[in-house]
Amino acid sequence: MISAPGIGSGLDVNSIVAQLMQLESQPLRKLESQQQQIEVQLSDIGKLKGALSEFQSVVKSLNNPSGAIKFVANSSDEDVFTATASSSAFTGNHDINVISLAQKHRLASDAFVDPSTALETGTLTLTVGADSFDITVDSANNTLSGLRDSINDALDNAGVSASILNVDGGSRLVLTADETGTASEIQVSGTKKLTKQLGVKQVDAAIDAQLEVDGFAVTSASNAVSGVIEGITLNLKQVGTTELVVERDTSSITEAIDELASKYNALIDTMKDLGEGSLRGESLLRIIESNIREHFLTPSTGLDGNPAYPFEIGLSFDEFGVLSVDSAKLETALGTGVEEVVNIFSAATDGFSVRLDNLLDDYVQSGGVLDDRTKGLNDQDRSLEKQKDSVEYRLTQTEQRYLNQFTALDTLMAQLTTTSSYLSQQLLNLPFNNLGNN
Repeated sequence: MISAPGIGSGLDVNSIVAQLMQLESQPLRKLESQQQQIEVQLSDIGKLKGALSEFQSVVKSLNNPSGAIKFVANSSDEDVFTATASSSAFTGNHDINVISLAQKHRLASDAFVDPSTALETGTLTLTVGADSFDITVDSANNTLSGLRDSINDALDNAGVSASILNVDGGSRLVLTADETGTASEIQVSGTKKLTKQLGVKQVDAAIDAQLEVDGFAVTSASNAVSGVIEGITLNLKQVGTTELVVERDTSSITEAIDELASKYNALIDTMKDLGEGSLRGESLLRIIESNIREHFLTPSTGLDGNPAYPFEIGLSFDEFGVLSVDSAKLETALGTGVEEVVNIFSAATDGFSVRLDNLLDDYVQSGGVLDDRTKGLNDQDRSLEKQKDSVEYRLTQTEQRYLNQFTALDTLMAQLTTTSSYLSQQLLNLPFNNLGNN
């Protein structure tokens, strides 16, 4: 076999084989096209799942009132206290009487005319509540500033901050508890000469906050009082009596319902786009949209036991299927009864969001409808890959066969050309071909 196909006869073997292989490769190109379609479908299924999950996140927040539906706590006199509400709060009014504020314990040393005066060496023990730590005073830190730094830098510091005040009469070492209340009271002990030299005395007593909530006594180590009224933190400011009002935060409800409409419309737009692409003709898209819309038309059980529909609070579809919120209607519904609005979404057995959340789970959860569809497409892709491997192997064999055949033809044609030339020359040399020359 010749090493360069076509040299012998001028036959363009490589070009002929390449053209034949183009025809032979049609099944391979078809498989590759099918794989590309599957890749696009997998991507689009992912987009659908993402849009459904975003919509579900809003649905879940309305399903769980502690999510999107928040509370607001207001003090009728914020000079006395302010308040914050968590998702575990409950609506209601409470009378608050602040009798005294919590205060940090503060001690101060005697005044030193010269702040660099050398202190006695020894050990200083500081106790805060049930915890204590020792400071060793030696030539490296036996000044007010050295003692201050040693206290503040102590790794086992039990909750004391040290500072120096330069005031009339001299400089004083001041020890302040990190926390308010009697449980953080500071005690100083240690080497007798050192403690006597410092002469530490109380400046401010450790005091617990005292208040009454609806007539009941409450003691708190901190001015941030939590755990007394469920879900509420009171931030005490000064002595006085005022009222706490805990209400539903209607603005958060309005925002959540607006977000619900926005995410629904985004989901429908995504499904329309997908229905015009790789998922054209998919019944799954129509089924999802139909099932979701059905829940907007299905009532929940109202607080009075009667049916309560989402359209009663302002949710409605226009002729193009776009979901919108009538803000005036929603505001009226909230003004009439916030709890009724909340119940439409979160009623335990048949709330709108409860039912819709369960439906969306069927599509997006692990092992759900979309996961099954993705698995099916991946199985198809693996099957096509195996078919491609088989076809590619066959094409390799076919290409080699064509090369062998056309190379043999090329060689034969070269041999025939050589033989033809030889015979022609011999015929020209025969005797009768020379008669005309005599």
